[in-house]
Amino acid sequence: MKNSEELRLFPPSKDEIIQKYISKYSLPEFANIYISQILEGKRSENSLICCHGGCEVCNDTIINCLDDIKKELESKNAL
Repeated sequence: MKNSEELRLFPPSKDEIIQKYISKYSLPEFANIYISQILEGKRSENSLICCHGGCEVCNDTIINCLDDIKKELESKNAL
């Protein structure tokens, strides 16, 4: 049986891909805006530095999420 992504008429949008990975990494909703700003070049990716301080929302988790989003967007040529 085909998965739901194969049954779609149109590929997922950039926003849908971002939301998928935010859910996968259990990030809060504000991460959506933060990641979108990085992808649009409005915020520097260099601002995501893990301080190893045990932050509630670790920048390392956001970096990993962002990397997965970039990989999927590049594979779909949507970046």
